[in-house]
Amino acid sequence: MLLYASHLLNPRRSPVAEAVLWIQGDRIRYAGPRAELPIEAKQERQSLDLGEAVLAPGLVNAHAHLELTALKGLKYSGDFVDWIRAVLQAKQALEPQRQDHEMHEGVLRLLRGGATCVGDHLSVASNPESLLRSPLRGKAFV
Repeated sequence: MLLYASHLLNPRRSPVAEAVLWIQGDRIRYAGPRAELPIEAKQERQSLDLGEAVLAPGLVNAHAHLELTALKGLKYSGDFVDWIRAVLQAKQALEPQRQDHEMHEGVLRLLRGGATCVGDHLSVASNPESLLRSPLRGKAFV
């Protein structure tokens, strides 16, 4: 599979314009300028031109609280202890089905933002199914 894009970010070199990513199976065989694509890669049958897009490595969110996605509208009063109390109170009032749905929404937000790995902090009462069913890799801290 060849993925073409206007730009590519590679941690080992400067950003690349007019880029291509060559994938075989589960391996990246080449990432760089289209002009330097290895000859054997040109035999690939599958290709996708992403146009004005940036190919980049997956991002890591090392400290998430996906179970709190449902509380995104909770206001911060300026006092941390009061805010934690408000979080705990609001969390207890949540219907389990809504919390599960919102946790799934949090997973989708991470994926749309480019995250491929997450370190998620969960309370004992949380249902981690949305996280476990997602394509995200990472750790759950309970």
